[in-house]
Amino acid sequence: MDRIGIGIIGCGRIADMAYEGYRRIPGVHIAAVCDADERTALRRHSEWGAKAHYTDYRRLLEDPAVDAVEVLTPHTSHVEISLDAIAAGKHLALQKPMTIDRAGAHRLVNAAASATTVCKVTENYIFYPPIRFAAQVINEGFIGSPSSISIKLIAGGKGGWQVPPSAWAWRLKEFAEGRGMQTFDHGHHLWSTARFLLGPIQKVSAWIGTSDSVIDSPATIMWKYRDREAFGVCEYVYSQDMEIPSNYYANDEWIEVFGSGGLIKINRCTGTMLSGPSVSLYSGDGWRHFNIPSDWKLGFIGSAWNFIRAIRGEEKPCLSFPQAMEILSINLAIAASAQKGREVWMASDGSMLSPLSVYLKKQGELRKAQAAKKMLLETAGAEAIDRSSELASTKAAEETSSLAVRLTRDLPSRINATRPMREDIEVGLELSGAAFLGGTKRMSIIIRGGGAYVDEDKLPPNPSIVIKTQAAVWAGILLGKHAIESAYLHGKLKLTGPVQTALKLKKLFCL
Repeated sequence: MDRIGIGIIGCGRIADMAYEGYRRIPGVHIAAVCDADERTALRRHSEWGAKAHYTDYRRLLEDPAVDAVEVLTPHTSHVEISLDAIAAGKHLALQKPMTIDRAGAHRLVNAAASATTVCKVTENYIFYPPIRFAAQVINEGFIGSPSSISIKLIAGGKGGWQVPPSAWAWRLKEFAEGRGMQTFDHGHHLWSTARFLLGPIQKVSAWIGTSDSVIDSPATIMWKYRDREAFGVCEYVYSQDMEIPSNYYANDEWIEVFGSGGLIKINRCTGTMLSGPSVSLYSGDGWRHFNIPSDWKLGFIGSAWNFIRAIRGEEKPCLSFPQAMEILSINLAIAASAQKGREVWMASDGSMLSPLSVYLKKQGELRKAQAAKKMLLETAGAEAIDRSSELASTKAAEETSSLAVRLTRDLPSRINATRPMREDIEVGLELSGAAFLGGTKRMSIIIRGGGAYVDEDKLPPNPSIVIKTQAAVWAGILLGKHAIESAYLHGKLKLTGPVQTALKLKKLFCL
């Protein structure tokens, strides 16, 4: 589809960002606008050069010049308008959140599944350049294995653009019905970001207060990810007397993701409280800073491009309706947690688990942890008797010892080129095993000039550090089955020399 006519339904404050998204895309034009207030519809008709204006969205859907619609109306109207748009054969971009409950979301997901047109939910944060850059950094392993994410939102009573009274009116109605302006409406952006950066969320705990009787802040929300041992926390602050520098809403956000090898910080989102680089990365090489474009409207532009490319068959729409239903489910779980005063678990489809289901799930996890602990103790006891069950036979001992030596010889090939060693280090390695002559194998690992080599059957004359352990334990570490820190803490590996040097070796050889 070369020429695409957009119809914008709902022409309030946020519609400025929708227009910014479409106005520079080749082959795209604003065909029609619709707002229940005719003066607003006429003003947007004039400002945006639309061909027609309406006060009834159904008339806009009948307009043959409109190929696709962007729906920017209050949340409670989303289901009806979206179903009508799909029935009219229009491509649909629906402002977040998709609706206010899972029943309505199910209706939209089912309708989209059978539609011949593109259906997506507009979520600008996952297209905001600093967040997309951070996702790339995380996915490429620059901070190691992610373990936590921290989000801070501060809203001020002053600053930002002017919000018309009509916009506040429907938001106050939302608050009265239990859907907070901060944690539910704006929260969609933050849970989308948390999901985009680290994956699906399994359970949440929330404490939500109230300021000025209408602002759901201060608030603290915590969550655990489903597929990794990682956690998140989000804090909301409302500072009534503070002015927030912003070209948009009077708030700003900071996001930090921590990993086993570093951390990445997004220094601003909506506002401009922090000047300087928009993204900062810390790893073993120190801080690096990046001036990624950080105008908040860029997320809307990216989302609009995604919509048009999806219509043209060039990429998938995002958020898809099933993805948006997952984010809505997180929103609903957070509200339920705050209301019920307990953590809320979610099934893989986003539905909230009953207290009984949660209890049974916890009991299952407890039994699993106890079984793992029992196995560890049994293994440790067996090793104390016969150097582990794997070494009970001579053949197994020989194979394990040989493997440990081969893996040590291969260490130079495993050097992490992104983390070169800036100092010369001589490592002595003493491996114990029944298959070794005299019960011990001595080796030297020499690091010089950023490279490394291995000498056998001797220790360095003046080693920087000496490592003593069993061949089976060392082989497990080099195979990635055991952590060197765990072996040290459990007394299975002994060090003579600075622990810091051992940690440097771990990074160098990717242990």
